[in-house]
Amino acid sequence: MKFEIKQIGTIYSPYKTKDECPIQGSVKPEGKGKIEVFPEYEEALETIESFSHIILFYIFDKAGEIKPYIPRFDVAGIKRCH
Repeated sequence: MKFEIKQIGTIYSPYKTKDECPIQGSVKPEGKGKIEVFPEYEEALETIESFSHIILFYIFDKAGEIKPYIPRFDVAGIKRCH
């Protein structure tokens, strides 16, 4: 199965480096970003005020290499409850 995502706009962050970015937005509520929707999709936003939430799908295009964290077990291995 394959999915394709078509870009319909751009999200702008006030942060320029990943070290500036908070783990959660609630940590730095003063950090407001901007969402730009391309002109050909603006008509779809006509009734956006009637919604309480919107969902944005995005791609971290400047994130760089992702290294997954894999926890290691201690020397004794996995312990079980008795």
